Amino acid sequence: MTTLLAWVAADQRGPASIRIAADSRISWSSPNGTVLRNWDFGRKIFASHRHPDVSGYCGDVLFPTQTLGQIIELIDRDAFFPAGAGPGDRVQLIVAALERAANGYPAEEARDFTIVHCTRVGEYMGAEFEVSAVAFSAGKAGSVSRVVVPSSSGVVAVLGSGANQYKSHLARWQASDVRGTSRAMFSSFCEFLSAQSDPHTGGPPQLAGLLRKGPAKSFGTIWNGNQYLMGMEMDGSWGSSEVDCYNSLFEICDPTTLQRRDGAQPQPSPFRSEVTDHRT
Repeated sequence: MTTLLAWVAADQRGPASIRIAADSRISWSSPNGTVLRNWDFGRKIFASHRHPDVSGYCGDVLFPTQTLGQIIELIDRDAFFPAGAGPGDRVQLIVAALERAANGYPAEEARDFTIVHCTRVGEYMGAEFEVSAVAFSAGKAGSVSRVVVPSSSGVVAVLGSGANQYKSHLARWQASDVRGTSRAMFSSFCEFLSAQSDPHTGGPPQLAGLLRKGPAKSFGTIWNGNQYLMGMEMDGSWGSSEVDCYNSLFEICDPTTLQRRDGAQPQPSPFRSEVTDHRT
């Protein structure tokens, strides 16, 4: 399973970005649901490097991991969406591709999963964000649910095995003086991961999103003193890359020092009296 979070960040002019966060855990369970093995390097989010499209999933791991990666590759090569395809068309084309791929998939291995797809129409102040969710069962898609994108900052989707546990952490942050900010959404997610309250959710957080302009972006994360990108630990050579990196307080960090980047806005914890430091 997985825990998947999507939220919108807005300023005084309206929605400014959509972001998706997920964990990195793949777990193997016994027939009675007892977790037997965990592996914390599974990719859960896929962002186009050339277009405003980003998808994430929860539920089954093997099938969506393989197929969503292939779809994003085709999108990046301009070999998937026809010219002029709108948000609804884009989602339907993704759904159709997943169903085609599922036709040859062993029926006994088919497991339920849900995808969340985010896209954008227009750029700058004319940008409009679209979020859709689609549940798959036995290789077949249910109806596409268009998620309402609020005009103010807030969560638009929480899905997966740890959704209820995450919501309790979100409520704590939403009751603080940083309520309604991206920091509250992401930091509460990192706090939830650290709590390890859902055995099917764990590992470093993954983060991607859409801004008002440009293609989707994948973001690095700092976790337990190491740096990660989409669940994979990065070595020191990452310091020369152009990947923006965030710690669990949603501060932009230098990927070499792992500290808040010079000039980046500090995001102090609203729970200053607590011993726990969520920078890692």
